[in-house]
Parts: sequence; structure tokens; C-alpha cells
Amino acid sequence: MAACETWGCFLLFFFRCHPARPRRSDTPQKTIRCDPDWGYSEETLGMGKIFISYRRDDAGEAAGRLSDNLVERFGRDNVFMDVDGIALGRDFRTVIEETLSQCGVMLAVMGRDWLHNKDAKGNRRLDQPTDFVRLEITTALKRDIPVIPVCVQGSSVPSCDDLPDDLKNFAFRNAFELTHARWNSDVQLLTERMRPLMGEPTPQPQVPAQSHIQSYAPPPPVAQ
Repeated sequence: MAACETWGCFLLFFFRCHPARPRRSDTPQKTIRCDPDWGYSEETLGMGKIFISYRRDDAGEAAGRLSDNLVERFGRDNVFMDVDGIALGRDFRTVIEETLSQCGVMLAVMGRDWLHNKDAKGNRRLDQPTDFVRLEITTALKRDIPVIPVCVQGSSVPSCDDLPDDLKNFAFRNAFELTHARWNSDVQLLTERMRPLMGEPTPQPQVPAQSHIQSYAPPPPVAQ
């Protein structure tokens, strides 16, 4: 009995002096730094997918080219471009909502005719509540997803006075211009600036290593 009590006291003393270490997860944890200047929550940033909004008869070629560049950089599964990929019979409004819930950024590609594009009856498409471009952008704005107007063909972001009420906030989003002459360098700059929005760490500038070799300075002249 005394031996058991002695052994029990020893074990109690041992575990008090050597507390169990917490287990480390084998999966590395991703930490997303949310800069207050971005104006978005940590839950919104770093979702890892890109939604490309565009109008086919306005900037379809530029949007397709940009999509190819982004797929090459971020992977095909991380780029959603065409509502044509929606299954038959599905409500495209629901699909847009579901897709944007997985996206961390929207690129709204705007050509020269983006603002005044009209349907077969001569009515401006953006004035129609069921216009899919309007639905895409307004849904992203409501979800507080970063919406980047991507200006091509020399276009610019319209004034809020030219937009429907639910699109007026789009006029205040910081835009990015893609030019034909500098396409590759422009896309490279765009993808680098999108890295924090995609949950990727921003590369830190390399600090050159200081040399340990001291420069030689000649001795001062001896006064005559």
C-alpha cells in the first residue's frame, strides 16, 4: 500500500513538472493579413476565386484573353467567367449568388460600349433589372466583395449619375486599365496586386546583404 502511494506521488510530481505539449497539426495554417486600408473583412478576403464579369459584344475578346492569363496564373478551378457554363434549367440568378459566395474578387471588364450597350429593342441593358451584368455586379457589391473595374479599349469608369441606383457604388471602385500595347506587363501588375485578395502573401522586397569587406581608405597625408 505504501509503495502504491509512493508511486502515485511520483507520477503526480512528474506530470506537474512535465505538462503535455499541445499537438501540432500536420496541415499548415494559412494566415491572411487584412490591411485596414483595403476596407474588406478577413472573411471576404482570400476566398481564392476570381469572377470575371463582361459583356460578350462589348469586350468579349479582351475578357477571354484575360481569363486565359488568370487561369495560367491561378488555375482553371479558380476562375469563373461564363454564365454559358450554367446547367440547363438552373436559375442563373441563383448560380451567380452561389458562385460569388466562393469568390474573393470580381473583375468587371469594361469596353467602350459597356455603359450604353443596348438590346434588340434599343433599350439600354443596364437599365433592365434582369440584365446579367447588372445582376453580377450588384450581387458582388451587396456581398462586399472587392469589385475591380478593368478598363479596356480606352474606356473609363462611368459617373454614378449614369448608373442605376443599385450600381452607383460601382462608380467609386478603384479601377485598373489594361492596354493592348502593354498587355503582358499590365496583366502581370494586375495579378501581383490581386495576390492579397486571393489569400497569397505579398512578397517582401529583398534586402541586399551587407558586405563584411571594409572599403580601403588611404591614410591621411603626413604634414611636412
